[in-house]
Amino acid sequence: MRVKVIIVKYAKRLVSMVGGVLISKVEYSQSQLQLASAIHRLIKKGCKSQYVDGLSCVVFSKDRAIQLYALIETYQKFVKNPAPMYIIYNTSTHDHELSYIELLNIVGGSKNIKFIKEKESFRKTLLFVLSTIKTKNFFFLTDDNIFIRNFDIDFSSKINPLKKILSLRHNPNICYSYTARKHFTPPDFVPCQENKLLLEFNWFDKDYEWSDPWSVDGHIFLTEEVLVLSKISNYKLPNSYESALKSFNFLICGRKGVCHTKSVIMNIPMNIVQSEYSNISGTTTASYLLKKWNDGLALDVSFLENYHLVSTHDDQAIDFKKRNINHFE
Repeated sequence: MRVKVIIVKYAKRLVSMVGGVLISKVEYSQSQLQLASAIHRLIKKGCKSQYVDGLSCVVFSKDRAIQLYALIETYQKFVKNPAPMYIIYNTSTHDHELSYIELLNIVGGSKNIKFIKEKESFRKTLLFVLSTIKTKNFFFLTDDNIFIRNFDIDFSSKINPLKKILSLRHNPNICYSYTARKHFTPPDFVPCQENKLLLEFNWFDKDYEWSDPWSVDGHIFLTEEVLVLSKISNYKLPNSYESALKSFNFLICGRKGVCHTKSVIMNIPMNIVQSEYSNISGTTTASYLLKKWNDGLALDVSFLENYHLVSTHDDQAIDFKKRNINHFE
């Protein structure tokens, strides 16, 4: 026993030399419970009485007008009772800025789609948008997502995110991580009690995508909860924002995951436009796609309708088609 005390003593001293603190599992568990309790109090205190039932959607986009066009096009094609969509965008060049202005003009007739140019910082813009949302629940998307099958917003808005997080990107056959280049076994599933057409699973029972409840690719959250977490977290851009959300994995304790039998959305990682993380992606450059956009073209993703996914990300070879702006009239 004395040896154990001595080891702990020197371990604490060693950890403190590098600016750390060594605590026991019990102390760590207690600190997480206290933090969770404080967050829940903030959510309850700040919860707006004017929140209404339903879903909203927040999209992150940069230098990808043609990819964002594909997302909006498939959103309008497959989504029933579409939710308000708030697009937070940023551009690195004047030419990219012009492409977004053109896209805004194309979809300008849609009252459900709002473009918000990033001002001062991504964090400040995000907090403004999250504070603007009027629905109890919402979900994030990125501009390299597309919808691949029918999805009813009303059908999914009835799931309580404090009990179950519904993922639009998961299905029971997801067994490969594109970003980690790893195969894995999906978790066990049971029918969802609220709706037998959905499947229920335990977060963290399996690795990779099955341990990622805070993904910004189509997971449905409680608006007020994410607003609180976004206010108390440090981040600069969407990638570090998602990482910040993942630091709150302990809040998911007791919550189930829910998914459809077939994925509603997929991510097509054609390229990388951010500099925070060296994510794996395809080699189709944003400048090449900008040229195609300026030629009046769009991505032809029609062959992916009802596509059966085994990975949430799938770098498909995409052809082009002439852009049809009449979709949005």
